[in-house]
Amino acid sequence: STKQMPGCPGKSCNNGHLCCGEADLCCGTSCCSHGSICCNAEIGLCCSPGSMCCYRKFCCANSWACGQSRDESDGLRFEILEQCGGGAQIRRLSEQLAYKSRLRQFVGNETDLRRALNEAA
Repeated sequence: STKQMPGCPGKSCNNGHLCCGEADLCCGTSCCSHGSICCNAEIGLCCSPGSMCCYRKFCCANSWACGQSRDESDGLRFEILEQCGGGAQIRRLSEQLAYKSRLRQFVGNETDLRRALNEAA
C-alpha cells in the first residue's frame, strides 16, 4: 500500500511524497493528468491524451511516428532512429517491429538473403 501524504485531498503518490488529483495517474515522481499515459515511471514521464509513448523516452503526437529506419551500414541491416517524425520515410513503431519480425521469419540471416539476391540476378 502507498504511504498517505498528510493533508492530501487527492491521492498520494511516490510513497507519500507527492499529492496528485483524485483522477490523476501516479507516474513515479509525477502526476499524469486524467487520460494521460505514464510513459516511464522511473523518470516521471507523462504523455498527454492522444499521444503515444515512444521507447519510454519521449512522447510523439499520434499523427507522427516513433521510429525512422535508416540504412547505416554497407549491408542489408537497418537501424531505428529513436525520434518523432513524419513523412513517407518514417513508419510507425509497431509497423516497423512487425515488418522486422516477418522479415526475420522469411530470411534466416543476412548470408541467406545475399545468396537469394545473387541467384535472382
